[in-house]
Amino acid sequence: MPAAWLRTGLAARAGLVLFMFFTLFEVAGRALDYGSPNVGQELLGDFGLVIGGVSDDPEYGHVPEKPVMVGNGGDFMNGPQYEQRFLNSLAGPKGEALSWRRRGSAHPFATENAPLPFGGGMLDVYEVTYPGLGEPILLYLNMYDSDLLLAPVGFAVRAAK
Repeated sequence: MPAAWLRTGLAARAGLVLFMFFTLFEVAGRALDYGSPNVGQELLGDFGLVIGGVSDDPEYGHVPEKPVMVGNGGDFMNGPQYEQRFLNSLAGPKGEALSWRRRGSAHPFATENAPLPFGGGMLDVYEVTYPGLGEPILLYLNMYDSDLLLAPVGFAVRAAK
């Protein structure tokens, strides 16, 4: 019985890997690319990143086509840490403290900065709330590519401590 379960589990994982490969291959074939300039992010204290203001683009960070590129100049090894540092550097529009949780990864895309052998990555989706907010806000973060950071519309830059 355990051997059959193990084989089923391995088959499912292999199927997932093949699905991701072909999905990313198809995305790469369409040349979807976020145009990362691969800038290094500037650390702010022990837990934050320097953010250069608030974006004037209402879609920035709010849609998969315009994710926040929080990577550190192609250094994918610290990607999750940079996502958390970015979120730690945001506040609600009136300075409210944020709560956030990672909902998962989605939206495969082509990038030269990913360690995967087929040159692709996935966006991470975060659900963000703050006191007084009715519905949670979803933010799309790209931990592989990097650009100058801005706070998405509806957020403020948290004051440094």
